[in-house]
Amino acid sequence: MVALVAATVLPRLSVSDTLTVARLMLWIFGVDDRVDERVFTLEEMRRRAKQWYSIARYGPGSKVENSDGFAVMLAEIRKELSKSHLFEPLREYWAGSVPRLVEAMAQELQYGLQYNAYGADALPSLDEYLHDDSLGMYLWQSAALILLRDSSVMERFGPIGEVIKHAGVAIRLYNDVRTFDREMREGGVNSVLIMYQKRLGGTLNTTKKEDTLAKAREHVLRLADSYAQRCYDLIGQLQTASGRFEETTYRLVAFHAHFYGRTEYDYHTTSLAEAHEMLSGSTP
Repeated sequence: MVALVAATVLPRLSVSDTLTVARLMLWIFGVDDRVDERVFTLEEMRRRAKQWYSIARYGPGSKVENSDGFAVMLAEIRKELSKSHLFEPLREYWAGSVPRLVEAMAQELQYGLQYNAYGADALPSLDEYLHDDSLGMYLWQSAALILLRDSSVMERFGPIGEVIKHAGVAIRLYNDVRTFDREMREGGVNSVLIMYQKRLGGTLNTTKKEDTLAKAREHVLRLADSYAQRCYDLIGQLQTASGRFEETTYRLVAFHAHFYGRTEYDYHTTSLAEAHEMLSGSTP
């Protein structure tokens, strides 16, 4: 999935730069897996986040502990990003996205713990839930901005931030629909569960539960579509010199809409050629 996403949404990057983006995606997924598996406590996550931020912001400094594979990998990713002339102006934005991601994952873990301990009354509102960035869109897209090497993005950074925000929410909602069953097995919380419990209202009727779950999924899909459309509209108002950021973000959101939305596409069996054909119309 990582290889397919990177190659599909960033078709104009060199192979080495595409690999850097893919490694960052794997880093995000790896941290997420450790959180989901409860390998890291909240205290441990936050301690590591401080170290990871320092590495991203200032470099590894003294030798990075080989026992922390995440620190080692992040230092290597930073080294590759630093080869771009946009690394210095975007360094703080990219580095600051590291603790932001970890804190969002920590918050999501707390939601799950509270829900399993106290039930539906402990669930956050949908707005509270969507405020977090547990998928790492700011971290990933700031790295893409650095590697796209288009200096004109610095003049449009405010609107670009809005595009990233809407893209992140849309992708998170699409992801929630796709991963709902797994999240429930792992004791997690996502937007489908929040809407399901809100609509359910404590009923024990099995038929109503099934119907309510279907309606909750559809509600989340419609919400994802609305955020995606707003993202597309904002992209249409941008005019970077190369247009690469617009193309990348449009294709990234469209990719998730295709594979995580209402279609039956399976990214495990879809070839790169098929993915490109699927998104052939996905340009701003």
